[in-house]
Amino acid sequence: MRCKQAMMSIIALLMVSACNGAGGPGRETPKEEGAVPVSKKDPVELTIYNVDKHPEERFMVEYGNKIKEIFPHVTVKYLTGDLEALVTSGTEIDLILTSIGLTNNAVIKYHFQHDITDLMKKYNYNTSRLEPSTVAIQKDLANGGMYGLPVRTSTMALFYNKDIFDKFGVPYPAEGMTWDDLYELSRKLTRVDSGVQYYGYIMSPGHMLSHNQLSLPAVNSKTNEILFTGDKYAALVQNWLRFFKLPGMETYKDAMSTNTAIHKAAFTKTQNAAMFAFSTVWRDAEMSDVNWDVVPLPSFKEAKGVGPQSYPAYFYLTSQSKHKEQAFEIMSYFTTDEFQLFTSRMGLPPIVTNPDVLKEFGKGSEYAEFYKGKNIKALVPASYAAAIPKTEYSSIAEKHVVAAMKEMIFNNKDTNSALRESADAAKKEIESIQVK
Repeated sequence: MRCKQAMMSIIALLMVSACNGAGGPGRETPKEEGAVPVSKKDPVELTIYNVDKHPEERFMVEYGNKIKEIFPHVTVKYLTGDLEALVTSGTEIDLILTSIGLTNNAVIKYHFQHDITDLMKKYNYNTSRLEPSTVAIQKDLANGGMYGLPVRTSTMALFYNKDIFDKFGVPYPAEGMTWDDLYELSRKLTRVDSGVQYYGYIMSPGHMLSHNQLSLPAVNSKTNEILFTGDKYAALVQNWLRFFKLPGMETYKDAMSTNTAIHKAAFTKTQNAAMFAFSTVWRDAEMSDVNWDVVPLPSFKEAKGVGPQSYPAYFYLTSQSKHKEQAFEIMSYFTTDEFQLFTSRMGLPPIVTNPDVLKEFGKGSEYAEFYKGKNIKALVPASYAAAIPKTEYSSIAEKHVVAAMKEMIFNNKDTNSALRESADAAKKEIESIQVK
């Protein structure tokens, strides 16, 4: 219970920080040019829908208070809930905040997409400031245009319980490891002690597939062809399967679950998982009960030093907005070094490449205790893998890969047969959706 009480009050502290402004006393905000349009100052109400359904208090901490501070002429109407019901009721939405993984279901499905290229040209918006993969994702999605601007990102890192390593006299994982190195650590830590089964390494397979460092897609984003039966994808799967075939891992019945709450509990509550691959923005209060630290994910031999893919969130300007310039103004501000410095200090990986912003990661006073002594530089990879284009069928294909992995682990099915059968099932499911 080292600092759980402090973590439980984090929202209140964040709100104080947000109201104090991005720069903070004694700090200078990095300078930049041409990022934000000149404000028209016309009073306007903008409706913002958040797909993640975060409570309004959290939205205000992360974005809303900044809008009030920088754009006092703008009133924000914040919405969450059933998007389809909002669309059916005729509710007009100006901006949508969502991750790239949910973009198709929240933006494309309802024809909200609007190419902001003309606005970017009009205001000389500079995309070279942004982490390149976050721009490439949008270029692919909009066939060379841009529907949204990135505001934050995340990826995967390797969290580990130092007490378990100390208990068994095993050296901590280190930066620069390969997956083979990690396998050796996992082999030493997957064991029974005093009646307790310890697991060396756990993960959410769906997250690992969508972030994979080799940038292998499960489905072709243009043709919808299933791609996970090839040799490279099979090798990717086999790399992870070996961890779950270690003696003792068969008792972890939720090994292939995509319910991250189960895996988090194994790391923070029962504390019988030594290493857990999870999101770089993981900051649950329960983590304070664990003597944890973090390193980058190990890399593949054929992609030495390449981190996992970035998983950005975007603000999308909708096609139905009657206030496109004012909305674009706010979107643009969220990508400025000033705002990104504010979020970087909050421990949210920035989407700008400015080193002055990156070096401030996690240094905000509200997270000082939580990140104290931690290897927080591991939460922002030196380089991201090239992003896989996301479509409405990506999650379907990856779901069937996970099903194949379950067959390989728990029913000893061979890799090629399991992937082939899952590919057939994925193809049928996609085709059934297309005919609707």
